[in-house]
Amino acid sequence: MKGFCFSLPANTLLNAGPVGFYLLSRVPLKILRINDSLFRLLEHLRDGGGLSDFTDQNPGLDSGKLLKVLLSLVAKGYLKLEGPAEPEVYPKVSIIIPVKDQPEDLLQCLQSLARLDYPGDQREIIVVDDGSQKAVSEIVPSPEISIIRRDVSAGPAAARNLGAEQAGGDILAFLDADCRAGEGWLKELVPFFQATGVGAVGGYVD
Repeated sequence: MKGFCFSLPANTLLNAGPVGFYLLSRVPLKILRINDSLFRLLEHLRDGGGLSDFTDQNPGLDSGKLLKVLLSLVAKGYLKLEGPAEPEVYPKVSIIIPVKDQPEDLLQCLQSLARLDYPGDQREIIVVDDGSQKAVSEIVPSPEISIIRRDVSAGPAAARNLGAEQAGGDILAFLDADCRAGEGWLKELVPFFQATGVGAVGGYVD
């Protein structure tokens, strides 16, 4: 989780009163009561500190739980995420692409994956050919891409499940054949799995 950077939005204030600690948002107007520990963490972030600095200074804290709480505050508009963490460890990711009769789309999708800013030895690409009229293996000759052929189409959901069964990665990344992945697609998403309880992460689709 090293490198996660948060800040308080301009319209949000921390308030310590005689009856407790609060996060105050002026636009829209809302208030959230918080405990002393979270108040101290938010003060630290407000003053330019980082999440990793805070956990280093307070040994024994569960960093995964802290990250989960901070991300929930981001979702509610009380906190701003300035940027994701740089992965300390790069888990292996299996990229699974279901496709049927979209050869041009698929080739452009695979070209975008070739430009990913993620270690090549920590990712694998699995294309599930869901009954295309022309077999995908005829247009994707790369030995680095695994191709699973289904002669009779069963739909994209079944194709994704088939790809998942064959995957060897720690994380499954699903991408449609008519999509293009940004260079930071995996590098930006993977760190969020360090938050306690996170089972799935999604990015923005433009």
